[in-house]
Amino acid sequence: AQLLSGKRLGLFPGFGGQAPKRGDFLGKPLLVVSSVTYAMKGRDLLFRRGIRGYVERIPQTEESGCGYGIYVPAGADEAERILQENRIRVLRRMEQEDGP
Repeated sequence: AQLLSGKRLGLFPGFGGQAPKRGDFLGKPLLVVSSVTYAMKGRDLLFRRGIRGYVERIPQTEESGCGYGIYVPAGADEAERILQENRIRVLRRMEQEDGP
């Protein structure tokens, strides 16, 4: 369990190493990638280019299974271009909707 915590993996640097609370990413653009490894590589690449990004686990759906995305608060178009230029495939873009 400790291995999967946000703090141990360094998934949430913008939240002091703690996992964000439910709703922190609602209504925000996510660049969906194929794995947590690519999400972390993408986040680090964007950070080196001056773009802030946060890894977010995407809930499981019947058609896509579960996955990971990079939440980019600003500059999603540029972030997607940078990822693609560096061979990090963006499967799709999505915006998380407000919860119930």
